[in-house]
Amino acid sequence: MIAMNQNFLYFFLKTDIYKHKQQAQMFIKSYTSKLNKSFIGDQEYFNTNLYTNLFSNEDDFFQTEIDDLTQLECQCNNWHIEDSIKNLSVKNIMGITYWSVLILGKYLAKKFSHESFFIFGDIQCHITKRNKRLLPISTIGFHKLRDDEEPWLEENLDLYNNAILTYTLR
Repeated sequence: MIAMNQNFLYFFLKTDIYKHKQQAQMFIKSYTSKLNKSFIGDQEYFNTNLYTNLFSNEDDFFQTEIDDLTQLECQCNNWHIEDSIKNLSVKNIMGITYWSVLILGKYLAKKFSHESFFIFGDIQCHITKRNKRLLPISTIGFHKLRDDEEPWLEENLDLYNNAILTYTLR
């Protein structure tokens, strides 16, 4: 199921989303190529190798179980579009965020078909101090849905000021 808040919908309707699909495919491919399952003790979580060494079993601090694997996955699996694709406008980042969320969902559904996931795209805009330019920042992320843990975001997406798009795979 796809959901978006009013802030996302407002800009989404003004965006030619189809011209951004190829950029989104390249962006997601660069991260999914690193995606694997990791373990802390007997607890399984997904990551993109950002924290693999940090959570090795040799580190005494992380030999105990983690209480919130959802939070851990969101920290390990969030990527900023603007770090990979430069000179983005708000309209460009809307299309790339939209396609990135869908493409990541398709990838996860195919590779891990027995799992359920929550995928999100979050867009914020900041005004730069130097030239007063609008700087869009987009974060794409995901976590596995677990029966004993709450999803990363509230169900009512309009509670957020940022533009939010989510995709739930069950």
